Amino acid sequence: MNLHSLRYFIEVAKTKSFTEASKRLFISQPGISQQIDLLEKQLGITLLHRTTRKVELTEEGKYLYDKTLSSFNEIEDTVAHLVENSTFPSLISIATVPSAASLYLPNLLKNIHAHHPEIEFRILETTTKKVMNAIGNRTSHLGFIRTTEEPHLLAQADMDHLEFEKSPIKAVVSTQHRLASEDTIHLDQLRDDFFIQYNPTESVTLYGQIEAACIAAGFKPKVICSGSELLTISNLISQNIAVALMPENMLDHVPSNQVTSIEISGLNMTSSISAIWKDDGYVNLNSKLVLDILKQMKAI
Repeated sequence: MNLHSLRYFIEVAKTKSFTEASKRLFISQPGISQQIDLLEKQLGITLLHRTTRKVELTEEGKYLYDKTLSSFNEIEDTVAHLVENSTFPSLISIATVPSAASLYLPNLLKNIHAHHPEIEFRILETTTKKVMNAIGNRTSHLGFIRTTEEPHLLAQADMDHLEFEKSPIKAVVSTQHRLASEDTIHLDQLRDDFFIQYNPTESVTLYGQIEAACIAAGFKPKVICSGSELLTISNLISQNIAVALMPENMLDHVPSNQVTSIEISGLNMTSSISAIWKDDGYVNLNSKLVLDILKQMKAI
């Protein structure tokens, strides 16, 4: 049984006329008759008595009409509402790690708002693990995480991703630091400095990259604090209390002109942000809208 067959039957039952039903539905009379014949065969009952002069409901036909009319109208209203609002979702929910919230969200929201000013946003700023959970259980339409070094983990969770530009990781020091005037340094020149490290449970990818780089350079970083906000990081570095290894594209969001970045010789390490979404054969309209705009931003 399909909705078309039932819709045609309801209209004929309502008007008691194939001709009138045909006019209202903009469907040929043979087309309506064919669909109702198919419906009767599927149900194994006769719904209509047809003569050359009139159409009458059988007892079974009257029962079906009475029971389905109100429900079918609700279904049609629901479908119409869904179609009407299909290109204008009222709420877009985004879960993101803090660095992506600074790097990509402002332009994304600005672009969406320019085309669809009526859309509201719900932003959850949290950890990579919680972003993935929010996407997995569909409480958020789209997520932003530091690109994982193991993309198969996303595939196993039925998630797809769109990776943005890779940014080199550099040493970030105070303008008063002994190495501040250097263009390039070796990482082991920072072995005696205190480091600001990323939280191992909240920023897994960056934490692992920095730890591995320092160990490869022959030392374990002396961590003075971890998991801090950019303002705290900026203050600690600008006061020459600590140094950090940071993706270059994050430096524009460090609120201080008392810090500088230095290229690290031999450290071919980059970091990037990826947008992630649920990919199990269905991508909802909210996610499609955001993804279309993200792809346009990425192409620029």
